[in-house]
Amino acid sequence: MVIWKSQRNSTRVLNNSEDDIKEITRDAFRSVDDWSKLEILDQLEGIGFSIGSAILHLYDVNCYPILDVRAMWSVCRENDYYTPSLWQEYTQFCREIADRNNISMRTLDRALWRFSYKNS
Repeated sequence: MVIWKSQRNSTRVLNNSEDDIKEITRDAFRSVDDWSKLEILDQLEGIGFSIGSAILHLYDVNCYPILDVRAMWSVCRENDYYTPSLWQEYTQFCREIADRNNISMRTLDRALWRFSYKNS
């Protein structure tokens, strides 16, 4: 999954022990706050907010979007610096759009990525 999201971080993630991965992901998935989930996952070496959001997305595909520069461009939020408020706003925005259009978060995420790919 890390290679799919960010090839440059693929070797760094190997520095994490299996026990650390289990403990940190367990803590992240148990957290009730969306931003805390990302912050906890960020404790793993090689896992930043973009990869952390992909982990959350795969953990609960209908609840979390993937932070991606292309998807963010599609909603006029070009930003390489992710803050708690940006994550909350983007997550809520994506949830509302997916719900309103009766589509999965994965479908929305792919559409946002594709729109940027075609138009930027």
